[in-house]
Amino acid sequence: MSQINIRDTKSKNNVWRNTNGFTLIEVIIAMMLVSIIFLAAFPLVKTGRTIVEKKQKEIEVCILGDGMFDGLTKEMQNSAEMGFDTEELENKYSQNGIDVEITIEMVKSTWAILLLRIKEEDAVLYEREEMVHLPNAGLKPLISVDEWTEEED
Repeated sequence: MSQINIRDTKSKNNVWRNTNGFTLIEVIIAMMLVSIIFLAAFPLVKTGRTIVEKKQKEIEVCILGDGMFDGLTKEMQNSAEMGFDTEELENKYSQNGIDVEITIEMVKSTWAILLLRIKEEDAVLYEREEMVHLPNAGLKPLISVDEWTEEED
């Protein structure tokens, strides 16, 4: 066991002093300094987190938009019809408050310009416009089924 030397623990006016730890004032000052540092760093962390969340949402919308665009392109290319109901397509691809705007403009017999916009609360989050080749759009059957059955009779 260690013994305390009385000469080290008494001050000049006979007040006992603790030489083995921190005083209350030292602890309070240290806590104040730490809290000032945290208060200064908090806005930086909050801003960084907001930016990361915004960029993650933009990436998700881009991935969603590219997938939608590819799906629309394949659906159009595999269709033998020339007329596309854009309202029906918009309803099919719209999800959870995200509005999808689709515009299809025929340029030539087998080419169309496809425009896809994804909007949320009147802000455009994604926009892509490309010329799409529609190989089946120019094909029409040479003879319809009704005409063929009539010729047989």
